[in-house]
Amino acid sequence: MSVRENDATIYLNFGRRLTRDFTVTILKRHRREFAAAGIDPQGVGGASNSRARLFGPVIDAVVPVQIERVE
Repeated sequence: MSVRENDATIYLNFGRRLTRDFTVTILKRHRREFAAAGIDPQGVGGASNSRARLFGPVIDAVVPVQIERVE
């Protein structure tokens, strides 16, 4: 649904409902590893400053193999 950022984290939000939908987080310090693997989190949706999701499930992606682009 959207991509959001704060100072240290990129949030890939897969829905609008905080209690039902999930978010994948990528620490910005891992951004180069993801880019080298051809994964651009910013290409998923519109990026802007945001808040962290507090209620829904969260998956912390730390290596590019955890994300697969489906077209």
